[in-house]
Amino acid sequence: MIKLDLGAGDVSPPDFTPMGYAHGTEIYPLPIEDGTVDVIRASHVLEHFPFAEVPKVVKHWADKLKPGGVLKIAVPDFAKIAQGYIDGAELPIEGYTLGGQTDANDFHKALFDERTLADYLRDAGLTDITGWESDCEDCSRLPISLNMRAVKPVPMLP
Repeated sequence: MIKLDLGAGDVSPPDFTPMGYAHGTEIYPLPIEDGTVDVIRASHVLEHFPFAEVPKVVKHWADKLKPGGVLKIAVPDFAKIAQGYIDGAELPIEGYTLGGQTDANDFHKALFDERTLADYLRDAGLTDITGWESDCEDCSRLPISLNMRAVKPVPMLP
């Protein structure tokens, strides 16, 4: 099985190949043949792409999946962040919305809520869109994390 952890930092789920700047590889475009990957996991990296580019990025990742393959994306949930701000919750609002800004790659350029992320997944041709529980100690465990998964349909036989 090919399982990729895109934008991985120091930790990845078991049996996943970590990819991203920290590992000397690119996550867009992925240097992998279309239709070959079983699972792609992208935890808190999609928001670092310009919002106008997000649909192309999600479609590109979906194209890499085998039929029946799963794309798991975790992003900051802007609806939760905004509600926390309105409610006066003690949250690092700037970091959640704008990124840590520790280097040139650590800036957020897109915002997501459940509807917009589901739309991007659906527009990429994916189905069976649901939530998913964090599977390792990374940003997908944050209280403001929106974790959604979707499946590449298996073509129907004639």
